[in-house]
Amino acid sequence: MIVMRRVKIEVNRPKIGDRIQVGHYTATCQEITPKGAIFLLDQYLDKAYPMNLNNTNKGGYAESNLREKLKSKKILDIFKGVRDHMIPLDDGDLLRIPFAGEMFGDKMPEWCEPDGHKQWPLMQDRRNRLASRCGVYEWGWINNKSKSSSTNFCSVDYIGFAGNWNASDVLGVRPVFLIAEEGKAKIHQLKILDCFADEIIAGNKMFELRKNDRDYQKGDYICFTVISDESEREIKHAINTRLYEITCVLSGWGLMDGYVALGIREAGWGRKRNAIDRED
Repeated sequence: MIVMRRVKIEVNRPKIGDRIQVGHYTATCQEITPKGAIFLLDQYLDKAYPMNLNNTNKGGYAESNLREKLKSKKILDIFKGVRDHMIPLDDGDLLRIPFAGEMFGDKMPEWCEPDGHKQWPLMQDRRNRLASRCGVYEWGWINNKSKSSSTNFCSVDYIGFAGNWNASDVLGVRPVFLIAEEGKAKIHQLKILDCFADEIIAGNKMFELRKNDRDYQKGDYICFTVISDESEREIKHAINTRLYEITCVLSGWGLMDGYVALGIREAGWGRKRNAIDRED
């Protein structure tokens, strides 16, 4: 007798089709890349969103209100259970929405702006392109603009085919995220005083002296949270919305035992990082 058995196991390297829990949602691995595994939420977020508040597709998804919404702490809090394993995608963000090529492949309609992405293997089955929001199947946003309109973006309908809607319409959102392969880059959440944050933003401070209690590695990333000196209360600061890459890790002569100097620079994509949930 042939059976399909689902069991929970601990793995270092996910495979296509593997499913993980993300809050009260699930997500499935769609692609393995040199950086890690691409996951797609199996459901739409509980709340639907417009692509833009104004009815325009100018600037595409890259300049959309939805992209900024996916950077918000409220949405990124949903992913806090897997956050320590997440690394930035190619656009520098921690979350995005799928491209039409990833969803539809060669069946992408002519009116959909091309994106150069190959179809995810699981999306060859139309049923995997379906998603529900709060238990009801519905339409969801796709990254691409419509070539034949100045207001529309592409979408996937409630039966898994391509469509398009006005940018100001409210549709389902199904985030994509990247899980680093075990042993590769991590994101470290670090607190910092505002006087030091000011110097980093100004470009005058390019090293951080830290206790080496997190196994810092070249190529890892840092998200800073600015705190007040007296109460350690979080305060608003420009650095809170940026992502920094560790360019080198120095230890030894001139440094206290157990401490390292971290060379840092703003992440190479030159974009603001996601305002992700910070840990103590």
